[in-house]
Amino acid sequence: MWSNVITVLSIENREEFPKELWETLLEFVPEPLQKKANTFRFWKDRQAFLLGRCLLLLVLRRHTDKSLKDVYYDEFGKPTIGTQMAFNISHAGSFVLCAFSTNEEAIGIDIEQISEGIDLELFTNILSDQEWEDVMEAPCKYTRFFDYWTIKEAVSKADGRGLNIPLDKIRLNAAGVTVENKQWFINKLEIDKSHPCHLVASKPIYEVEIHTLDSAELVYHLLLVQNLYKQTS
Repeated sequence: MWSNVITVLSIENREEFPKELWETLLEFVPEPLQKKANTFRFWKDRQAFLLGRCLLLLVLRRHTDKSLKDVYYDEFGKPTIGTQMAFNISHAGSFVLCAFSTNEEAIGIDIEQISEGIDLELFTNILSDQEWEDVMEAPCKYTRFFDYWTIKEAVSKADGRGLNIPLDKIRLNAAGVTVENKQWFINKLEIDKSHPCHLVASKPIYEVEIHTLDSAELVYHLLLVQNLYKQTS
C-alpha cells in the first residue's frame, strides 16, 4: 500500500465518535493507553490521542514486528522503537497525523489550527527579527506566523530535544532550517487551508505521500493487520 518514502497518514477529528466506534478503537491499544485516553477532559483531546496511537499501530504492524508496547521514550521524552523506522505524531484542530519513514533518518511533523484570536506580540521571542518582520508584512499575518510555528515545532520534534531547544534558535535558510549548525530539510504539506503543516527530515525530502483515512477505513486496516499478525505469530 505504501512505498518506501516519507509517508503521512491523516484522519479527521471533527466530530465525537459514537460510543461503539470509540470502544472498538480503544480495544486496539494496550490497557495503559486506554486509561490515558480516558483521562482527557474533552472528547476532541481523547479522540486525538487515541487516533494518533491507532495510526501508529497501523504503521508498526505493516512495517515492523513491533507493537505499541515496544514504544519507549528517551531522555528527552521522544518516542522511539529502536529500529531504523522513524515516526512522529501531531494533532491540532480537526486533524490527526502520523508521519513515518523506513529510511535511516530523523523526522518531525507539526500541524496547527490557525487562531486569529491570539496576540502575536506574545510570541515575538520565538522568531528572529527578520522572521517577525516577515510576519508583520505578510498579507495574512496569522497564516505566516503559524507557518513559522509549525516549521520550528517540527524541527524540535525531529531533533528530539523538543522544548529544550529555544524556538528562536531554529533559523530558516535557503536550504531549509539550521539548529546549532545542523541542517534540516522542510516540506510544506497541504492538509487543510486553516491548518498549516510542515514535515522536517534530516535528509533531503524527495517524495511525500499523504494517505487520508476515515474512521471506517482505519478500523478495517487495523483489523486486517491484527489478523495478519495473529497468523504469523
